[in-house]
Amino acid sequence: MKSSFLFSTILAFILIILGCKEPVVIPPPTLALNQELIDLKDITSSKTFTFGSKKIGQGTISFKIATDKKWLVSTKPDTTTFTENDSITLKTDIYASDLLEGNNEAILTVTPTINGVLSPAVNIKVQGEFIKTKVSTQATLFDLGKIKGKKELSFVLLKTGKEKADYEIISDQKWLTFTAKKVWRNNNDTVQLAVDPENLKFGELNGNITITPIINNIKQEPFKVTIKSIYDDTKTGTIEGHTLTKDEIWAGNINLNGSIVVPPAFSLTIKAGTKIVVKKLSSPLFIDIQGNIIIEGDKNNIVEFRSNQNNAGNQDWAGFRLSGNVEMNYVHLRDAANGLNFENRAKANYQTKPYILNNILFNNSLIGMYDFNSNFESNLNNLSFKNVQIFCVSLGNSSKIVNIFNSEFLDNLAYIHVHIPVSNSLLNINSSNFAAKKTSALANLEVIAGNKNNKVVSNSCFGLLDTGGFGSNQNTFLNLNPRSFQNEGIGCGFSGVN
Repeated sequence: MKSSFLFSTILAFILIILGCKEPVVIPPPTLALNQELIDLKDITSSKTFTFGSKKIGQGTISFKIATDKKWLVSTKPDTTTFTENDSITLKTDIYASDLLEGNNEAILTVTPTINGVLSPAVNIKVQGEFIKTKVSTQATLFDLGKIKGKKELSFVLLKTGKEKADYEIISDQKWLTFTAKKVWRNNNDTVQLAVDPENLKFGELNGNITITPIINNIKQEPFKVTIKSIYDDTKTGTIEGHTLTKDEIWAGNINLNGSIVVPPAFSLTIKAGTKIVVKKLSSPLFIDIQGNIIIEGDKNNIVEFRSNQNNAGNQDWAGFRLSGNVEMNYVHLRDAANGLNFENRAKANYQTKPYILNNILFNNSLIGMYDFNSNFESNLNNLSFKNVQIFCVSLGNSSKIVNIFNSEFLDNLAYIHVHIPVSNSLLNINSSNFAAKKTSALANLEVIAGNKNNKVVSNSCFGLLDTGGFGSNQNTFLNLNPRSFQNEGIGCGFSGVN
């Protein structure tokens, strides 16, 4: 009995002691981050960075992640519950407005909530360097100066930055072409250019190569490379016979070995001072102008056409055949059977503006000007005819007025100086000199029998006598103010030629 009571008393005492002991407190978990500074090195579109975190202890931890820069982005949701071991992955947005060229810094803020209680934030510094990806070139203008034919050149495109780069390239001129491999070697790519003006006219060339960079499949602002040049395709030296396929310019000393045809769409320009030696052929060569002939001689730089023969005849070459537009200034035209022949106009008439014929010497020719006619009133100024055998000027069918000014007909053996084998011509001759004829079979001025209604008026001319054909068939000749002495300061206006 006593034993049982004693056991109960001791047990109660033990229970009392145990009941008075404080309960065990379990500490909250902690968040351990293994980074205080993150150096991304290069900031690129593909850049990611992952760092670890660890929950230590019992309980729950959730957290929010924020950054103070738009270019730094976390892939974690706004609120994430940690597992025992977790990681945070960062990426970069290279198109963010606050990302700068060069060094950049951002603060990554991790704010934990531990067992439901908001805890102090943890800041991690993130840094890196951003180099914007660009495609550029240091050469934006090429001035090639004068070129005479195809020209090749190249320029280098430079790539900076780490992103994927491509580009589009176009030319705004057909004569400016390019070849681009689009392969970056050491961040360089070479673009080959070709300037081919073969079918162009003489003059300035301006073209642009436009390059549009494409970075990560996004087109960027385009830029241009300009090509400038002056195309000078002037022909000199030996020229073989050919038909023009574009405008041509001749200059210097030329040996012409064959006939030339200038179609209606093209022009032949001959620069001042050009000397053209024409080859004598079994079938005399000619220059056929259906388009435009422009001879730019001046008083000190005449343009000369002559035979290649030492003892040249007056039919060593055929001369000009003219059915287009004619502009000739200060020209010595010799050794041609027919210096200026207009008879092709009867077959095809391409004339669109009045002729310009000034200061021309016709020398050692069978005929000076044959079948002269025009769509417009014509002024023939300061012409000289020397050693012309048959006709100096022979008129063709035209209702337009022909005016001859300040010219000299020097041959006393020419058959007829001014020959009128047509009807209805209107001719004015002013301040010109005519050599006296040696025989009555020769004439200064004559209408060929059977032709009608030709009207000729001369004013202040020396030695002009009508020989025949006037006074009948309504052919009239009015000689006003005939001069007793030769007019001075007339004719082609240049000397020193044979």
